[in-house]
Amino acid sequence: MVVAKVERCPSISPLSQDRFRATVTSLIELVRTHEPPRAIRLLCRFLVAQNYSQETVAVNFGLQPEIVARAIDVSRQKDHNEWEALVSQFNTPLGRRAQIAEFLSDFLKNNPGEKINLAKYAPAFGISNARMHQLYESIAQSHPVPPKFTRGQHLRDASWEARVARIREVKSKHPKWTHKQVADHLGVTRSQVKWTLRNGAPNSQS
Repeated sequence: MVVAKVERCPSISPLSQDRFRATVTSLIELVRTHEPPRAIRLLCRFLVAQNYSQETVAVNFGLQPEIVARAIDVSRQKDHNEWEALVSQFNTPLGRRAQIAEFLSDFLKNNPGEKINLAKYAPAFGISNARMHQLYESIAQSHPVPPKFTRGQHLRDASWEARVARIREVKSKHPKWTHKQVADHLGVTRSQVKWTLRNGAPNSQS
């Protein structure tokens, strides 16, 4: 669900092109992950408000035209001020914080134990590295997966113990095998084999 082409429209004047794209992207993510019916209504209404036809919205986002029409009709029954507030939130610190929080939460969920280079992403969100770190620590504290590790600190659950046992068992049976051979045999990474044999702890990256 990606917009094939975003052209300049006179009605976009309150939003820069970058912010317009960011708003569309954010609404797409809402469609995918949060309250799909409401998010689709908001997405459709936003794009139509920017002079996109219902047909264009349907094609670009893989939605049925009748769904787009119904979504727009329903959304127009909502308070206009509520809609304006929703659009404007993506241009405020609160809106950026919500976007960053969602991004970091997804990163923690999909990359358990992996360190994140916050300095790489902070400029993209228009905030300082220090602020990015504050948000990261805040989100990580409530996340079920520990956010970062130093050497030797890893997730010690049943899966972790089983991986250690498998790696050590294969290496003991085939002492001349390289780390890569052990990794290929077990379907893990060479780094996991290396750190297990060196420190007794597999690299946390999967």
